[in-house]
Amino acid sequence: MISPAQRTMLFSMFNRACQAANLTGSIARDQYREQLTIKVCGSLISWNDLTNKQVDAIKGELLAILQPANLDAQLDQINQQRTRTLYSIRRFPDQYVAKIAQSKFGKTDLADLTERQLRQLAMTLGNRARAESKKSKVPF
Repeated sequence: MISPAQRTMLFSMFNRACQAANLTGSIARDQYREQLTIKVCGSLISWNDLTNKQVDAIKGELLAILQPANLDAQLDQINQQRTRTLYSIRRFPDQYVAKIAQSKFGKTDLADLTERQLRQLAMTLGNRARAESKKSKVPF
């Protein structure tokens, strides 16, 4: 399920893409959005039900339409999931992250970890933080 901010961003970009394609009627715009969704996601799904990965893919496609010469922006979208995962990991102290990464994967440099390993590391860090939070709560 997409967030309100993601929804606003996608529909803003979509509206600009429709303007660029001279699509004015609601039927033409709906058909354009359906075609875009099928092209990017492989099937027709509601934009309310998109995953982060699908949001990134649709945003990348819209960027290609709106800014065809801006390859950097399109490539940034390809790496967006990694960026999101790294953001969640960087909430924790560097030494703690390095210790957990070394113990799980034998590596301390996050750049050396695969997407899957980064997601596992982020989940491990989150789970440990939640467990620690539960331990520190004092019951009534």
